[in-house]
Amino acid sequence: MTSPPLAAIALLSAAALGYEILLMRLFSIILWHHFAYMMISVAMLGYGAAGTFVALAQRFLLRRYEVVFSAAATLFGITAVAGFLLAQRVAFDPLEADQPHRIYSFDILGAGAGALSILIALFATTPSGALQWIGALGLAAAAVAGFRSRGEPRWLPAAVLGVALLLPFGLPADWTRLRPSEYKDLSQTLSISGTKVVAERSSPIGLVDVVESPSIPFRHAPGLSLNAPMEPPLQLGVFADGDGPTALTRYDGRIEPLEYLDYLTSALPYHLLDRPRVLVLGAGAGADVLQAIYHRASAIDAVELNPQVLELVERQFADYSGKPYSAPSVRVHIGEARGYVAGHGNRYNLIQVALLDAFGASSAGLHALSESYLYTVEAFDEYVGHLDTGGLLAITRWVNLPPRDVLKLFATAVVTLEKRGVARPAQQLALIRPGIDAAETNRYNVLPEPYFHDGAVALLGPERQAFFDRYKFDIVPATDDKPYFFHFFKWRTLPELLALKEQGGLPLLEWGYPVLVATLVQAVVASLVLILLPLWIRARGAGQRDQAGWSRLRIAAYFTAIGFAFMFIEIAFIQKFLLFLSHPLYAVAVVLCAFLVFAGLGSRYSGRAAAVSGASLAWPVARPIAGIAVLASLYLIVLAALFRELMPLPDGFKIMISIGLIAPLAFAMGMPFPLGLARVAGR
Repeated sequence: MTSPPLAAIALLSAAALGYEILLMRLFSIILWHHFAYMMISVAMLGYGAAGTFVALAQRFLLRRYEVVFSAAATLFGITAVAGFLLAQRVAFDPLEADQPHRIYSFDILGAGAGALSILIALFATTPSGALQWIGALGLAAAAVAGFRSRGEPRWLPAAVLGVALLLPFGLPADWTRLRPSEYKDLSQTLSISGTKVVAERSSPIGLVDVVESPSIPFRHAPGLSLNAPMEPPLQLGVFADGDGPTALTRYDGRIEPLEYLDYLTSALPYHLLDRPRVLVLGAGAGADVLQAIYHRASAIDAVELNPQVLELVERQFADYSGKPYSAPSVRVHIGEARGYVAGHGNRYNLIQVALLDAFGASSAGLHALSESYLYTVEAFDEYVGHLDTGGLLAITRWVNLPPRDVLKLFATAVVTLEKRGVARPAQQLALIRPGIDAAETNRYNVLPEPYFHDGAVALLGPERQAFFDRYKFDIVPATDDKPYFFHFFKWRTLPELLALKEQGGLPLLEWGYPVLVATLVQAVVASLVLILLPLWIRARGAGQRDQAGWSRLRIAAYFTAIGFAFMFIEIAFIQKFLLFLSHPLYAVAVVLCAFLVFAGLGSRYSGRAAAVSGASLAWPVARPIAGIAVLASLYLIVLAALFRELMPLPDGFKIMISIGLIAPLAFAMGMPFPLGLARVAGR
């Protein structure tokens, strides 16, 4: 092969990055989203193990480079569709030591294109359909490399290309059908006789299923009083990524069937206000909007992130739902809650934050690893700032024992009011839960201790920090710098919970954080065994002495530092830009694509810098590293304030600003790796 297969490298990188992102989406559907966090670490492990394999089998692979490259790409396409681990591939070709910048630039430019393409593809097809296209892209990369090879018959890459073109359409639907875990809410619901999925919508935001249950009707009314004299109307269950449900309620325009909504705990604010102007954050299938309509709100702004939920309510099930979002008093807005609030100056009598997550996920700690900017101190401050005089902020959460998120929310409200100069927050806060008096039923319906009352009193008192410290769960308020509201895990509580296993205490364990730790341990151990140990054995077998060993150690430290820096900065930017862009889809697409594309351009430019510098590469390597340090430090200081000022801008302008902010840093970050490779090759 006279030159590297740059087009094949770009195609394969696009498929690989797209596959990583797609696996995160798939694991969120068939398992739970915290398992998706394993994807990146396992993918990096695969790349590292592949590099070790190449180093150990270098002579064998070099003699068969063209065949190995095409075969690896083919295996990637096949195993991706079959659901195996990310295929190993040759990331660096020693035959092309004089042009690593070109290979690396095509590699990450292709990865950037793949990151964007998979998100676009998920709007046009289902996750299982996208999986088939990923496999086809890997086979196409093998075909492109095969056509460039002089040693292979022409019919072979042509056949591989034919398979690639047929793959997205040729597999039986049952082979690629997603099968969620039997423990997910959707699977358990479908196990009931007669239930069936009547509609499904897929996007990068989530997979939405609408379920009908004729034999055992849905009854979804969280916080419904036991004194309610009526039942809810007919309902359909709405599941997101197999979790839920929320309810799509039958509504024919008459107010009377909605009376049950007046018996929910979330109805309390409407009894304190007269025809309020209402903002509903997280409107979903419309239950909170119907509640506002029932209480004759004068104006209702409904904010919903997923447009496909709105399409189901307003179009496919329009006759069933009564089109609540088309009511004269309702205005619907597609977007993320914080972004909408920051971008609009409207004031409201009531801001209602809907019950957005499933009880099972909430109580099991499955959201512990995910950021939520809805429940931070800064978010509460924005909500309160958009209330009119005498306005109310109402937030509904599940009741779980021991109390966790309810007390954390209460603590967040206390801190927010104190920051706004309120001397006595207790006079502006109310914490209620559904319940009945002991005289009305037996004592088992009454909590043995007033947990919520005692917790609220402690949080309002002078010993708040001591209460935080001694409480069994982490209920310190979340902030925009640490937006993990659902992280309640404390290491010191772990032995106590494990000791309560026989008494049923194990379910109290917040599983999200231990899963993250287990993933880290798995990655470290596997990296030591699959990457470092084989290289150490090879070095000892080759009889390398101290000087060569020290040199290799410095090289390893250099490239390890580059890898850590790239991943840390990229992940931190995704988190920060998630708040600024007000949409997880925009944040992932813009940050990944901008970083990878401009890093690719920086890698391309690094070849020119190396050529100008001649034999010494110290100065070309030092310049981008210094630039990265300066820019990263500058962003650390100014980004938060800059985002606050620019948050009200339209999405298009914010995307362009984001790309402009990322571009110089990413350009510099694309240079150290190929420059380091060139220096190593020159030795």
